[in-house]
Amino acid sequence: MYNVVFAEEILSEELREVLFAKFRWYSAFVEPLEHQRICAEFEMIGTEMKTLRLGHSIMVKGALERLLLELARRDDTSASSFEVLVSSHRAAPIRKALVHIQHYFRDEIRLEDAANQARLAPNYFSDCFKETTGVNFQTYVQNLRISFAQSLLLASKIPVTDVC
Repeated sequence: MYNVVFAEEILSEELREVLFAKFRWYSAFVEPLEHQRICAEFEMIGTEMKTLRLGHSIMVKGALERLLLELARRDDTSASSFEVLVSSHRAAPIRKALVHIQHYFRDEIRLEDAANQARLAPNYFSDCFKETTGVNFQTYVQNLRISFAQSLLLASKIPVTDVC
């Protein structure tokens, strides 16, 4: 299992549109041959970040873009049940908050924190969030945590008590 945390700013606008046109929790199980190729990309990212050789940031960005596009190209049946269509006029601030939530859902995260990311008042943010996602903030975070726990249980040998 690999976990890569990166700033949204590293992504080109075109890639952001591809990834966040439908905002979802990406989780992938792959075939053995594909697994080798994906592992090689992650190993390259690790090596580049450790050695910091000339052009390392370009190499890491390219590998990350390839990996993210692979996830985005997967069949829509792999999308989580809380997939969100982000197309309303309120989508841009909510998208910023969703990215923040994706990064910090394992920590205590409050509605006020997400609202600050969207630069909206908490009550207005709550209304916009529900309109955009179809669920309230707390339900979204709970669903995200459950989906992540499910992925951990399926893809690793981490004991259930540790996942909890």
